Amino acid sequence: MLLRAPILEDLKLTVTIRRNDRTAAEKSWELGVRSRYPEVSIRKVGILDRGALLDPQTLYDAAIWTNPRNVTLKLSGKPLIATASIADDLIDYWGRCAEQTTSRAMPWLFMPDSSPLSKTINIKAIVPQAIEQLLAYQKLDGGFGLWSGSSSEMWITAYVLDFLTRAKKAGYDVPERSIKSGLNWIENHLDRWNENGSRQEADAYGLYVLTRAGRTLMSEILYRAKDPASRMKSAQAWAHLGAALAYVGEKELAEQIFEKAKASLGSAGNAYFSNYGGLLRDEAALVILMQESALGLDWESRYAELASSARERRWLSTQEMSLLLRAAFTAHTTPARLKLTADGRELPLVNGEFFAAAQSLQQLPVISNKGDGECWYSLDFKATPKAVSYSAMRSNGFTITKRFYTIEGAERDLSTLRQNDRIVVVIEGKMQSSQIKYPLVIDWVPAGFELENPHINGIDPTAALRWLGEQSRTDHTAYRNDRYIAALSQNKKGGDFRVAYIVRAVTPGSYTLPPATIEDMYRPYYRAVSSLHPGKITIADAGSALRKTAGKTADSGSTAPYDKLTEKDFEAAYSSGLGTLDRYTITQLNFLRNSIFARAGLDFKASNPMLYRLFSKHSWYHPYTSSSSDIYRDLTSVQKQNVQKLLAEEKRRGGSLVLADFYRVRTKALSEEDLKKYDKHQLAILRNSLFARHGVTFHNPEYKRIFSAMPWYHPGNVSSATVFDEQMSDLEKANVRLLQKMEKSRK
Repeated sequence: MLLRAPILEDLKLTVTIRRNDRTAAEKSWELGVRSRYPEVSIRKVGILDRGALLDPQTLYDAAIWTNPRNVTLKLSGKPLIATASIADDLIDYWGRCAEQTTSRAMPWLFMPDSSPLSKTINIKAIVPQAIEQLLAYQKLDGGFGLWSGSSSEMWITAYVLDFLTRAKKAGYDVPERSIKSGLNWIENHLDRWNENGSRQEADAYGLYVLTRAGRTLMSEILYRAKDPASRMKSAQAWAHLGAALAYVGEKELAEQIFEKAKASLGSAGNAYFSNYGGLLRDEAALVILMQESALGLDWESRYAELASSARERRWLSTQEMSLLLRAAFTAHTTPARLKLTADGRELPLVNGEFFAAAQSLQQLPVISNKGDGECWYSLDFKATPKAVSYSAMRSNGFTITKRFYTIEGAERDLSTLRQNDRIVVVIEGKMQSSQIKYPLVIDWVPAGFELENPHINGIDPTAALRWLGEQSRTDHTAYRNDRYIAALSQNKKGGDFRVAYIVRAVTPGSYTLPPATIEDMYRPYYRAVSSLHPGKITIADAGSALRKTAGKTADSGSTAPYDKLTEKDFEAAYSSGLGTLDRYTITQLNFLRNSIFARAGLDFKASNPMLYRLFSKHSWYHPYTSSSSDIYRDLTSVQKQNVQKLLAEEKRRGGSLVLADFYRVRTKALSEEDLKKYDKHQLAILRNSLFARHGVTFHNPEYKRIFSAMPWYHPGNVSSATVFDEQMSDLEKANVRLLQKMEKSRK
């Protein structure tokens, strides 16, 4: 049977087996349906002259893209920023450092309800997730660094606190102690005497955030504003000082500082100012802060210049994307009057603008501008790049290659793979520009493969491969379902880099291999892609021998605990009194309890296929019914006592829960009906078990005791926020949210 996905999204596949109009078994899988090469967001912003025609199909280049979808078209009498495609790129951005996490969430605090994006952006998921991850990054002293292992720095701490204070004011749950300790860190680490321009700019941001929070350090603000030896170059930094002065009523001085901010844009050219930004970021920040200061400054003209600058840029950093969106959301100007027609009919306008959404370009009309002047248009859509677009892309600042090896170090031909083969992917290259500071490697894993994630067991298997040689230091690595990510530390060895990871061939078939990419996170025009793989990747079926052993893994991850049980153990559980249970693992307790039902004739084929296969090895297993209640009713008093004794011990070790409870929350899309039997304490254990499966270490002694009894628990150095954002499947995330909701509803 061939199944075809209707769209390229994360989808759920559910298989239901019915017998006599009753559901005998049901199982669901989360499937990420992707295009051959990773989709990209395309934005086309321009100006339509008076009397001119706009045919959206002419803006699509079929030579380099295919399968355009999620199309939006907007025409307006005021300058436009391509919010739809920028929003897609920002939400899909693969990095999750403190800056990127903040940038990804910040603009949605400003999005008006009237925006078409409000119908498609799940703000109630993005913002709380960002808050949780950022709080996990906070140091004991209250500061924030770029990554969880980075040292605290002023600009990042100010940026995160800017977001957290705004989120709290908007009604989101942000602990007051976290905000207070963060503001304390900023106040205690201001450095008036630092002569580094980048640090002076960071302090200006810190003073702005403190002022907004009601902690005005007037002498520090005045010193920064009037310092004749100031080395600040960033328009954003000067605007932060101007806005801080406006907050405290120093209008005249604030206006002078904003003039300095505008002048710095022209004097610095297209320079990179450090603190994660450059000219475009500063242009957007200046518009926002001029408007926010409420001084009556001409921010509208600056917004028009910002829109013109943005339309020329193909690659954007998260800082730029976030501030462009925020500027667009807050730029409440009245558009010039429009008159647009299509097929001779005048098009309806909403708030003086035309907006249309479609699944294909063919569904959009050809529009004529019948107004008295020019108008702006913005066309956004997603599309799949053709191979030629990668081949034609010129490397700028990097070289990058991708090669494949066996575990032993021999180069591997990808056309002859078999199921369960393990491949070492080695990505290496060179940074060719001294300007590169934050390189990020992204490699998309083709269908049919799974990443071996060292975060789950705490061990990186590539570290033991001596033939691989030394790998580059990284500030952060992430092993997602569909990609590998590595943020490289600044390289001190001539700019060379090398990283590696392991994949396992899983699903038979023929696949396309996407190229690896590298870019500077804050100068995204520095980027490169590896050469395209010339042929198909083929994974062959491993054969009947493998199929016979498939299914030996269960929720416990192994049948080893079962294999260590003897016939005497099963006999004791079924026909005699059990002694002490200390010698059994929690998995063995579960096997022994179910073996009593199995020996009495319970058929596990539909309810638990693994137990069915295991018990079928024994001569005493002769199943005849699937009703466990009927079986239990006919058990002897000794057998019932043993069932209860085994069950009680399993629950004691599992925090009043059994293994089936932990299995269910991981593998099934839960409903409130499924969870109504659990109390608040049990719901909390089940919710945390989903994080435990990904290696989160717990300080709660009860959780440590419970999860340490589980064969699948391998604690490591990973935060719950990182697990939720980077490692959990959509099914697990949905179950976490529902469990948390049900917890809050319990007394």
